[in-house]
Order: sequence, then structure tokens, then C-alpha cells
Amino acid sequence: LVARCYRVILTSQDPNLLVSVLAPFFDSRGLRHPTSATVRSRAAYLLLKVTRPLRTFITVRHLADVMNAIQPLLFPVQAHDTGLVFSDQMNLFETAGYLVGTDTTRAESIAYLRNLLNTLMDSLQTATTSNQKIGIVTAAGQLSKGFGGDSKPLLLLAGPMGSLAAGSSSPVHLENIKAEVLNSK
Repeated sequence: LVARCYRVILTSQDPNLLVSVLAPFFDSRGLRHPTSATVRSRAAYLLLKVTRPLRTFITVRHLADVMNAIQPLLFPVQAHDTGLVFSDQMNLFETAGYLVGTDTTRAESIAYLRNLLNTLMDSLQTATTSNQKIGIVTAAGQLSKGFGGDSKPLLLLAGPMGSLAAGSSSPVHLENIKAEVLNSK
């Protein structure tokens, strides 16, 4: 219902309305439902649908709360111990992308983006199978959807020689990743 009626939140004068709408997504009624994979999957999808139109309001008021609730469910990618299937994790990566990509001038957004990218790069470097590598690259692609084609935030994070992490000791090049994935098939 909230995914269809998000305009009510946009026009509401009650600052607690957004909190009361977001809370069920992150507790046992949503992403952490103890028994139903269908409920968890639907919550991941609907959270993405709610985040798109409300991303500015969520980013300004509740970025830390939402990102701290999402991050434990993102990693490790393709892990079944999170209780989510791969497509649900991809919806959460896209949700995170919308939130951190909304205002790339905020230090808080850049910090969350840097943390997500560093974790993805570390996962990619330690992945042992081609399926794991493809899953991690797919997760990075879903994260990038939130930037609406604006690659400037990623360029700001890129250090010399194309490394994504500031102070990273090992540069990662797109050509090396592509070659590694193709060679492992």
C-alpha cells in the first residue's frame, strides 16, 4: 500500500510517519521474517519501490538507520545465511545505491558508498568461483543504478591507477576483472 501511496508521506507534516512506514521492512514483519521467504522477498522488492520516490526524504532524515539495517543483509553476496535469495540481495543493493546516490556531496553518503565498494572489492578479490565473481559484479551494477548514470561519485572515489579505495595498496582495473572472469569459465 505504501509503495502506491507514497505521496501521503511526501505531503505529511508528521515527521514520524516515515519512521513508522520504514520500520516493518526491517523487523520480523519484513526482511527478517523468521519463516517465510516470500515475505522477505516481497519486503526487499517493496522497500526498493518505496525508496525510489522517497529517497531524498530518507537520505536527509534516516540514511544511517536504513543503511545500518541493510548492510548486514548485503554481505556476503549470494550467501544463504542472510535469509535472502540472490534477487532479494540485488534489490537491496539497488536500494542502497538510490540512498547513497541521492546526495553525493554529503560526507555520510560518500562514507557509506566507500564502505560498500571496499567490501565488494575485497569480496571480489577473495572470490574463488566464477559464479561468486559474477554475483559480486552484478551487485556492483545494481548499486550503480541509484546514481542515474552519474559516474562522478565513483570517479571521486577512484584513486591513482584506477583503485577504488582511497589508500588501497592494490589497484583494480576493469580489464583485469573482465579477463579473470572470462578465463575462469
